[in-house]
Amino acid sequence: MFDLYLKKLAKEKLKGVYRGAFLGQLVCYIPVYLMSLLITILAMKTNNVILTLAISLIAEIFVFDIFTVGYVRSLIEADGRLKNDEKRYDINTVLSGFSKNYIGTVKTMFIRRLYLFGWGILMLLPMIVAVGAVAFLSYRPEVSKLINYFMQITQSTTVDMMLNTYNYMAQNCEYIIYLFGAASVLSLVLTVPYIRKSYLYKMIPMIIAENPDTETEDAFCKTKEIMNGCRLKYFCLELSFIGIMLLVEVVGMLVPQSPLMYIAMALAYPYIIMTFVQFYFSRTKTAEQDNESDE
Repeated sequence: MFDLYLKKLAKEKLKGVYRGAFLGQLVCYIPVYLMSLLITILAMKTNNVILTLAISLIAEIFVFDIFTVGYVRSLIEADGRLKNDEKRYDINTVLSGFSKNYIGTVKTMFIRRLYLFGWGILMLLPMIVAVGAVAFLSYRPEVSKLINYFMQITQSTTVDMMLNTYNYMAQNCEYIIYLFGAASVLSLVLTVPYIRKSYLYKMIPMIIAENPDTETEDAFCKTKEIMNGCRLKYFCLELSFIGIMLLVEVVGMLVPQSPLMYIAMALAYPYIIMTFVQFYFSRTKTAEQDNESDE
């Protein structure tokens, strides 16, 4: 019922401003689309995976994250919370992330990425250790032959090749099966803290959008207060949009890197993001009430 209430509220807030919110999404997606094309062309011409990933990461940190914050701010203003309760949509606000404490926004969003990356590495650590152990044991003939099998699979994968590799591993390197089995279980267990932390930091773009001068430490403290005890509610709210998300994904798979994919996203996301904006305000109001009662 909570998610239905927020969705209804989001629809009400978008009345009269949805067209502007749609155009605001397009303003965000045009540079994303153009940069994605350039990165794709670069990857095809250079065949350098590391360079491509580095450029993609730089674009996300210094451009895409800023557009995210700016677009959230445009919806907050359309909600009338920063403009004396005047309901309107100013498309220029989408670009405000580049003018309102740009360095601070980049810093906070980058640290958020860094934290999530660290928790992601922790989640994958058992598998990394398992791969390292196999590499260390490569001096053994049976392990060396198994590695060659895997290299062949990466170049040309067939069902017979995979079955032959597994049968060879089961007959000659059975301990490797147990090693990766244990690593998989540990990685699965470590997925829980990664997911918990990822939801703990969900509100940071909202916090910076509402107050661009928020210090990084304060933003992380506030997001923890907001998400405390309601991460499951946020997950359920995300899950309620699975139909829309799948539709956008289907369009993306049918026409990858096409303007149509970004138009589909621009049509759906104002409603989705406005719903999460309402979640943010409902939680900040609750947190303020809790603080007042504690005092």
